Amino acid sequence: MSAKRTNPCKGDSVENTRLPGEKRRIDSREGVITVKDFVLLKSFDVVSSGQYRKFVLRKKDLCEQWAMTMHDNYHSIMLEVRNLAKYSGIARSQGHMEIAMVCTKLIACVECPHTEKIGWNTCCITKVQCVGGIRVNSVSESVPVIVHQRFLRFCLSFWYTSRFEHVLRRIVRGKYTKTYCDEYTLSEVSAMINSDTEIVEAAVQNFVNGLMHVHGTMSALLATPKHGLETLSNFSI
Repeated sequence: MSAKRTNPCKGDSVENTRLPGEKRRIDSREGVITVKDFVLLKSFDVVSSGQYRKFVLRKKDLCEQWAMTMHDNYHSIMLEVRNLAKYSGIARSQGHMEIAMVCTKLIACVECPHTEKIGWNTCCITKVQCVGGIRVNSVSESVPVIVHQRFLRFCLSFWYTSRFEHVLRRIVRGKYTKTYCDEYTLSEVSAMINSDTEIVEAAVQNFVNGLMHVHGTMSALLATPKHGLETLSNFSI
């Protein structure tokens, strides 16, 4: 990984000028750039077989500001994603056993929640019978866990955000296969990714929107503080 690459998102980087304890809004420019730094670092790391993150760490150790910011932003999103698992424990502690189970299944499921279009099923949350429904557990499990169609947006948002690394890796590898990347230098592939709107815009915005929806929904259900609806690095959940 050539040092000439420097910061691939130099024009967008935001200096870490926030006061200690100050939070950043999820949908603010700074919040979006935080997510974008995570997406870029992870994407470049995928196509470089783990070399890009080492490159960033070397530059961080040399106190290059862009690398320190990118590294901090990457870990902010990693923490945010890991924090989502706490909702399952909170739901269980408040007696919402079905919600806790759905969250646990979504976090563990490799496949995206998908619609069952035929047959009658019982929603595991409401216990109401419905035609079809949304399957939230892996197809490898013999007994499907189904929820009503009304929960589709939440299930997709929770799965997308809690499995964001997995989703991102699949997107990147689906477009930038090893065979394809072998025809270009790492710098050329990185430049392609940096200008790929499906990755640097759509994936980023989907994560931001999904995170806002998950925090908003769970805050209303569990009566937790609404910091997550407004900010990243939501340590209250």
